[in-house]
Amino acid sequence: KDLLNPREQRMALLLLGLMLARGLVEMAGVASVVPLMAVLSDQEIIETNRYLSAAYNFFGFTNTNAFMIFLSAAMFAVIVVRSGFAALTQYAMLRFAQMRSHTLSVRLLGTYLGRPYPWFLHRHSADMGKTVLLEVEQVVKGSLMPALELVSNAIVSSCIIALVLVAEPMVALTTTTVIGAAYGAIYLSMRKYVTRIGAERLQASRQRFQIAQEVLSGVKEVKLGGHEKVYLGRFEKQSYKVARLSSIAQVAKQMPRYALELMAIGA
Repeated sequence: KDLLNPREQRMALLLLGLMLARGLVEMAGVASVVPLMAVLSDQEIIETNRYLSAAYNFFGFTNTNAFMIFLSAAMFAVIVVRSGFAALTQYAMLRFAQMRSHTLSVRLLGTYLGRPYPWFLHRHSADMGKTVLLEVEQVVKGSLMPALELVSNAIVSSCIIALVLVAEPMVALTTTTVIGAAYGAIYLSMRKYVTRIGAERLQASRQRFQIAQEVLSGVKEVKLGGHEKVYLGRFEKQSYKVARLSSIAQVAKQMPRYALELMAIGA
């Protein structure tokens, strides 16, 4: 909460409201498919189902084909609205995350500039520059944005589960329990590994910035001493390590999703 000022907290609440609205729209999108599928499989259900019968009579339909066209058009309209809401929510989440990267970087630099001069004597300028320019963005992309996506997807999933719970309580409870337990097991099994990778990447990134600043700020001494290959080799080693660990971290973030998809297909 301390990371957000009152205005940013209000924006976060508005974003949460947009996520809730998206969840309801997604639920409506799923529900809109059911009447059409039911009518396509058995046209007599129009007479036996009170809701379909009421809609059929209310709009004055005289044949089932026209009614099915109406249901198809209604489902298509709901899907269009759902897609628009999904795009709007995604844009809002991305903008919120990027604006937090902007404000946190400015706030952090302002904090550094507010320190007394002796404080800087014991700090490496490359570390501070890396934190302001790179690590804040990395935190936003690696933590804040995934957290926003998690909340949004959790809301959507909860709305759809609620819909299934009304229609098929046992199916909804069983599915939720299995998926929740599987996701929790995958998360716990990978948490330490991902944390270790993140710490190693941070250390390699810090060393990469330090080497680059040292060689560029003291390029005269480097050239006179003929140390170009030494510094280039040190930088290449740390840069390769950052690239390798970053790619592993990105894959690790997607593993729970792939594992759950595999379980769903296997089941």
